[in-house]
Amino acid sequence: MHYTQLVHYRVVLLVLGGIICWVGSEASHRLVSVATPHAKPVLKAFGPGAGKWNSKKTTPAFRFWKKQFLKILAQADAERKFGAHAVAHLKHYFANTGQSLEVPVAELLDESTSAFNDSLDWKHSIQDWVDTLPLGRFYFVSESANTVKIRESENPDWFKAIADYHAWVHGVALKSDSRTEVQWNYCVWDPYDWDPGPALFLTPIEAPFLTIKISQTFMGEFHRQGIGREFLAEGCLQETLVW
Repeated sequence: MHYTQLVHYRVVLLVLGGIICWVGSEASHRLVSVATPHAKPVLKAFGPGAGKWNSKKTTPAFRFWKKQFLKILAQADAERKFGAHAVAHLKHYFANTGQSLEVPVAELLDESTSAFNDSLDWKHSIQDWVDTLPLGRFYFVSESANTVKIRESENPDWFKAIADYHAWVHGVALKSDSRTEVQWNYCVWDPYDWDPGPALFLTPIEAPFLTIKISQTFMGEFHRQGIGREFLAEGCLQETLVW
């Protein structure tokens, strides 16, 4: 999920199943053991999104607005103004492929306190859970994904690119008499879609005398007209723990 309440400039606003369960330091950080390393929890979008892709006729007006956005995104200082990740995600939306975009999770954890703290909560939950296990090999996964909210005040770039995302973990624990080793993955899952949202304003760089009301519904119209496409932003970061 992302928000259109992003960043306002004078000229342009860029919109831009388990057998063992453990409750960790957060109630939402539950782990279950599974038979396969490929298990994952049920993941659902936060909202309905823009609807069916390419379900409406493309209009000249929205071809014009897409052109304006692409010109803004192509400016040399676009990443400095709006954030590298926000620009990358909006470019991918207008690329119209519908393919997933990989989230650089290591960068996210370095740059967002909320994301880092959530990964730390998961790490502690995993360590506590593994300590309850007998000797042997155990695959595990989150019982369910939890929601992480990135605040604009902590990182405007990631707030514009993602804002809220689902976090989940999976991995394998090897436990012997003398050593415990855990390979685990912290995963981010976020549908980049346009749910109904508040209206703001955008002034196109080629026509400053025009000001239109912009909203998430407006941004979703590119998807419905088949000249933008919602996609899934996701990625995982692996870490090894030994004690």
